[in-house]
Amino acid sequence: MKVSSVIRKFTVLLALSSFVVIVMNCSKKDEDPAPDTTLSTQIKATWKVKNVYEKQGSAAETDQLPLYLMLYPCIKDASFTFQDNGNLAGTFTNDCKVAIALILGGSENLKYEVKDNKLIITTAASTSTTFDLSFSGSDMILGATTSGVTRRIVFAKQ
Repeated sequence: MKVSSVIRKFTVLLALSSFVVIVMNCSKKDEDPAPDTTLSTQIKATWKVKNVYEKQGSAAETDQLPLYLMLYPCIKDASFTFQDNGNLAGTFTNDCKVAIALILGGSENLKYEVKDNKLIITTAASTSTTFDLSFSGSDMILGATTSGVTRRIVFAKQ
């Protein structure tokens, strides 16, 4: 009787061990990793200005892009590429530099950084402009308030 008891225990132990090994070797179907939807990843693209909304104090927000286009028609063709290396490259004509500087705080040798839902654009002279950063569908929205004027710039992804 002792032998059969030992054999029974050994058989149960062997069965449990086999079960554990089988369970541990089973894995879920390999799935594609979830896409990285962080702001730092979403921003890396080429963008064109779609709207430039402004409001002063409690006044209604109005789209100032038509006014900018009357003064600087080149804005309609300007594009901005946020590169992997932290550079912000603009494609626009020389006569458009003033308008771009009005919108983004600078126009040449721009660097960018995304931190805490903010976009920080730094010029070659080390001055920086900070915008609130968000996305809606294929649009990127930059927001800032300066001297009582709230500006919201909407860019369309190209």
